[in-house]
Amino acid sequence: MEQRPPLAKRCLGMRRAVPLTVLLVSALIGGAACDPDGNLTRRDDRTAPVEVEETFTQAPLPKVDVLWVVDTTPSMESELAALADAFDSFSASLDGLDLSWQAGVVTTDPDDAVLRGNPWIIHPDLDDPSGAFAAAIDLPLDATAPEAGLAAAAVALIDAGQDNVGFRRPDAALQVIVVSDADDESEGWMGSDPGSTFLEFLAGEEEATGLPATLSAVVGPPPSGCVGAAPAERYATVAEESGGVVASICDPDLATIVAEIGEASIAWPDTFPLQEAAEPGSVVVRIDGDRTDAWTLADDALSVTMDAPPPPGSTVRIRYRVAEDT
Repeated sequence: MEQRPPLAKRCLGMRRAVPLTVLLVSALIGGAACDPDGNLTRRDDRTAPVEVEETFTQAPLPKVDVLWVVDTTPSMESELAALADAFDSFSASLDGLDLSWQAGVVTTDPDDAVLRGNPWIIHPDLDDPSGAFAAAIDLPLDATAPEAGLAAAAVALIDAGQDNVGFRRPDAALQVIVVSDADDESEGWMGSDPGSTFLEFLAGEEEATGLPATLSAVVGPPPSGCVGAAPAERYATVAEESGGVVASICDPDLATIVAEIGEASIAWPDTFPLQEAAEPGSVVVRIDGDRTDAWTLADDALSVTMDAPPPPGSTVRIRYRVAEDT
């Protein structure tokens, strides 16, 4: 019987008899390779692929800046009083998650978009945050005051300079809340399409900070408004397209509405950074044990972005193979 050659002599002689896939798998598993003479040798420079699993608990982003934009025309007297009474509900929704929040108040007049009150930045470390908010919106009513909330918000956040120093933090999400019984009239400050211009502004905020920037509106609900409040089509459109809340200013339970907006002001992350660059095609994502394909790997393979933020408190596990060139 013919004696088979030793393993080291079979690299070339047996190549045609062994399926290519088997050779490849054997080389990968055993760390083997052929030398220039056709001998099968073991490669010491090959390392096994490194697989990593990272675990995240979905928790809110730690900071949010909230700009209240209030209409101070005489028809708003009772609504502003109700808003002052409802602020406790708003702050409670943020305090419950130990967020670093701060709030400021401006009117819908873009020519006087200065934060009101003393202090002009309201935060949970004050002795009486609700009292400070009530004082900030206790403003003279003016029948001739502009009702241009979008422009006023933009000016307060961009152009007011030292008057509003300290309010906008570069590492905080942004929530703008408009409270008005009329629709926006910002054309004189923002051109023919203030809604689109303001949405571009919010997009710029998100790009600069990497954090959400939204607008919510407590207004006359489209399409018909409500008693004493005109339908606020523009405010509602901006709120819906930015991911904010639209609520009726005529709802007698303003505290519940304000609490809902407070919860909407909490930003939940949708992007999870990886410690190593992932090999494309190797990533598996599970949320509370259930696999999901609703995500995208970043171009640099160092983060995974979900199509929508995972539920609060959920566990996100990301398993991947480390890219070989890292």
